[in-house]
Amino acid sequence: MSLASVPSSIRSSLVITPMVLRPAPRVKDGQDLSNLYPHGNQITSNSRVLPLINDQKQTFYQDDTGTADSKVEELQEYKDASKDTEQAAKTMEEMLQVIVQSNREIQGDILQMRMDVKELKGQSQESFTRLETSVEGLSTQLTKLEKRVVDAEERITATEETTAAHRKAIGFLLQREAELVERCEDLQNRARRQNLRLYQVPEGSEGRDMVTFIKKLLPTVLTELPLKEGDIRIDRAHRALMPKPKENDPPRSIVIRFADYTVKERILQQAWKQRTVKMGERQIYFDNDYSPELQRKRAQVRYVVKQLKQKSIKAKCLYPARLRMMVGSEEKTFQTVMDAAPVLQDLNIQFRVDERDKVERELARHRWERRVANRGGRNMFTEKDCRFFFP
Repeated sequence: MSLASVPSSIRSSLVITPMVLRPAPRVKDGQDLSNLYPHGNQITSNSRVLPLINDQKQTFYQDDTGTADSKVEELQEYKDASKDTEQAAKTMEEMLQVIVQSNREIQGDILQMRMDVKELKGQSQESFTRLETSVEGLSTQLTKLEKRVVDAEERITATEETTAAHRKAIGFLLQREAELVERCEDLQNRARRQNLRLYQVPEGSEGRDMVTFIKKLLPTVLTELPLKEGDIRIDRAHRALMPKPKENDPPRSIVIRFADYTVKERILQQAWKQRTVKMGERQIYFDNDYSPELQRKRAQVRYVVKQLKQKSIKAKCLYPARLRMMVGSEEKTFQTVMDAAPVLQDLNIQFRVDERDKVERELARHRWERRVANRGGRNMFTEKDCRFFFP
């Protein structure tokens, strides 16, 4: 293995101390050695000039001038230099072997790295191919999703428009329904103005002819009634339309339809004026004939009036279901019990309000707002809204 075979990158890292070696010249017998040795000695031995150390034997060429000691020293130095050179050559050889071995290992590692890189390159190429396929699939899905989002936005917009129109129509219909219910209630109660109700009349006391029974009963229980039996004209009379009560239950009320409204009013006023009206030992009561809804509302007002009177506060129920009461030194009238809620709460008065009453109150408030808007030429439900439902 020569030094030239060592790579230049490794040779550059080596520091080799230069040594000057002089090989022993070969001389012949009788040759002039003055040019070889500076002292001009002449050696007559026909041998190679080398230091020989065998079994502690040394051969020196001595000249006539007595310079043997200097020659010995020179030969000793030459010997030491030779040993150093041999040792350096041996070390250099070992280093070269190590370097060659390292070079082989490095080349093997480089080859393995090349193979790994090649394999990684193939894997990366496959990964990139799969990634491109995935990206293409995602792009396709994204395009579909974008289309679906656009379609969804269009449907949402259409739904919002439909919802707005429905809300408008429902609000309009609710208000109209509230108006119609109010008008129906008013018409129903107006139709009942000639009716009169009798309460607590025992079941079966009327016999088979209710009209004749009532004509005889009224002058009997109302002693100061300025009407005779012939003046009382009754169109019809019957018990309330409900199942016959059991033995211990309260009797059904009697509904009387008078032919003349004034007669009905005179009878009712006389009954209220007399206060206590008894049929035998049983007290009976007179009242107007109201619709079931109005009766419910008036019952709420009467419940409040009863509590107010217990607190020595003047109050009464006005038609249809209004509350009139004294608030301090002032008399106030409230259209509904809900309108009087703040005052009643301050007085610690309990009152019952149905959820339906709250809805009706809110609808009534919006109804007045709509009427004010209509006066300004702004109708809540327009022709365009109507065409939305009937294209």
